[in-house]
Amino acid sequence: MIIGIRLGYFLFAFAWESAAIPHAAAGSWQGLAACRGLLGFSEPAAIPTAVKMSSVWFPPGERAIATGWFNSGSSIGAMVAPPLRAAVCQPLGVRPGGVRGAGPGAGRAIRRYSGNDGVGAIRLRRPFVIEGVS
Repeated sequence: MIIGIRLGYFLFAFAWESAAIPHAAAGSWQGLAACRGLLGFSEPAAIPTAVKMSSVWFPPGERAIATGWFNSGSSIGAMVAPPLRAAVCQPLGVRPGGVRGAGPGAGRAIRRYSGNDGVGAIRLRRPFVIEGVS
């Protein structure tokens, strides 16, 4: 079964955020391994979907640059996330801090899929991206 970019990205983003929440309840290494397995199931869709999105949104001459930007964004996120996560978990503890980090992401995925989180603004900018106007 083939699904569209928007629905596919929503399903896997929601699954990833939803799989991050149970980490707070893991009481053993087996529970943590099961939670990490759920994350591993939902994470692989991110890069292929981003490549497809850049091929839809950008003209052929700019697709490599767009791909480089989202790739560098994930690398920067990997550097920024650990200290940010520590800052969130320091006052609350690891378990509530984990829910506080992952819970809003699931809500954000729902808002973006339903069209209530700035998608209209992105649609308005698309012609400018295609024409090369910033």
